[in-house]
Amino acid sequence: MNAYNQNIEGSKENSNSDVYLTFGIENSFPLIKIEGNKEQTITPKIFTKYTTGTMADARNVSKKLSYDDVYSMNRMNDVINPETGGSLGYGVEYNNSTKNNLNEVYLKNSFSIGQVLRLQDQEEMPSNSSLSKSQSDFVGGATFAYIAEPSNTKSTKLNVNYNYTVSNSLDKILQNNLSTTLENSKNIFNANYYEIHDIGNEHYAELSYTRKFNNDMNFSFGGRKIFKMILLKIILLKLIMIQNV
Repeated sequence: MNAYNQNIEGSKENSNSDVYLTFGIENSFPLIKIEGNKEQTITPKIFTKYTTGTMADARNVSKKLSYDDVYSMNRMNDVINPETGGSLGYGVEYNNSTKNNLNEVYLKNSFSIGQVLRLQDQEEMPSNSSLSKSQSDFVGGATFAYIAEPSNTKSTKLNVNYNYTVSNSLDKILQNNLSTTLENSKNIFNANYYEIHDIGNEHYAELSYTRKFNNDMNFSFGGRKIFKMILLKIILLKLIMIQNV
């Protein structure tokens, strides 16, 4: 890799050339159970990776750890300043599906959880991602999907997706993201709830509705409610002080 840096914090000055080699191995061990029209799988996964070279300072880079990052060759999504050193990502995935009398899957749900481990802290990694620690936070998600008539493209569909981040000590939920979509041939309803703290500061809920017409025209409206976390904390503090008087 060739790069030219000038007055960039954490980077080498002027022209420089670095060579990075990455070695990675992913292993999965699926366990499958089929009973009637139901199929369940539990899949433990292990991903080991090592990248040569020296990483520049990326502590101030905004990066949120996701479940996909656990098994990623490039967790930084940066070819100029990749994550270096060795690490191990591990986790487990659960999937469950149910078929109807036509052998079509109409009901699915899943759950996943994973974590990244390394021998020692790597301070150059983004601090709010927890990848700088020897034990990252736990990340994962859950899904639920229902299709009334899978062979009918206009059938009623329900999709629920949930993503989360839990502290590595398992004592605090750092991120919640719950989204729901209900759809049929004429209507689409979406709801989304997002909350993040400690590793960020955002808290809101969204609703939207779309009406589809036969002439390929749509009518949509929606809104977002932003929750003021600081104001909420002040109100709670005042209530506690009043109760203690």
